[in-house]
Amino acid sequence: MTVAYLILAYHLPEQAARLARLIVRSSPKARVFLHYDAKSGPFDDQLLAGAERITVIPDPLTVEWGDWSPVAALLHCLTHIRSVMEFDWFTVLSGQDFPIRPIARFEDCLATGAADAYIEAYPLSANPTTRASHVVARYYYRYWKLPRFRYGHRVPHWIRTAWQGWLSRLPEGRGFFNYIWLPRGLPPLLGVRRLRVPFTPEFECWQGSDWFNLSRHAVDYLFEFLARHPEVSRHYQHTHLPSESLYHTIYCNARDLRVERNNLRFILWDSPDTSSPRTLTCENLDAMREAPAFFARKFDMRVDPAVLDRLEAAAELG
Repeated sequence: MTVAYLILAYHLPEQAARLARLIVRSSPKARVFLHYDAKSGPFDDQLLAGAERITVIPDPLTVEWGDWSPVAALLHCLTHIRSVMEFDWFTVLSGQDFPIRPIARFEDCLATGAADAYIEAYPLSANPTTRASHVVARYYYRYWKLPRFRYGHRVPHWIRTAWQGWLSRLPEGRGFFNYIWLPRGLPPLLGVRRLRVPFTPEFECWQGSDWFNLSRHAVDYLFEFLARHPEVSRHYQHTHLPSESLYHTIYCNARDLRVERNNLRFILWDSPDTSSPRTLTCENLDAMREAPAFFARKFDMRVDPAVLDRLEAAAELG
């Protein structure tokens, strides 16, 4: 069995290269593809010198958190992967993921399991991880990025205060307008409730994590669905965080696919409203060992390099 691994990275290139090298050392048939965000500059090929079966994706895209670009990047990478190799399974990882069990055990799980897709997903009607209004606010509105005014500081204070107060009082996912403040210095979003959405009782909106594992059959189904239903991708292009709903909605409404709603990842969140999970350290090793997962995220070699050393040693020892 052959697994194609895609690593999506935007910083910490040494850590992403370490992950790629570990995977190909651990799996004699695996191929690793690395997409390094175009805005971060070219990837240093010397980090992969001498490594076989690792490919840096050509013509990388610029990726911005929360908009359509992460979906565009993944589809760009999948198109390249499908054109250069045959594979049985596809796994998407971030550059800050790391295996917490041997790669061979992960691949055996994929080979012997009954599912076509392992993806964490929840329906809008029963999502224990967040409020229904939160999901509605993301995927039932058409969003525009608000411009940053160069001379915004010259606007009278009372006007700015009144404007921000009005935006903050908009009911989440219930009014005609919706305002989303974004972290990481990104421009805020102003949304208008759509009169028509692709969701129906037979095609429910789903939401979940954007790190998953797909059989070749499931990958082909994704491209076939998007070709048959361009209105779905057009809808998601102007939503907030489409990468956390598009795939889930397609797969969990697919009657011919066997979907296991578990992405086989260990991730810790301090709050459902935070934009990024907790950075894992050696203090989390016991929890990782007990988790029914094969990869964990996120790690940062600048925060705790020792945890990566210990996990890599454990993965290679088996």
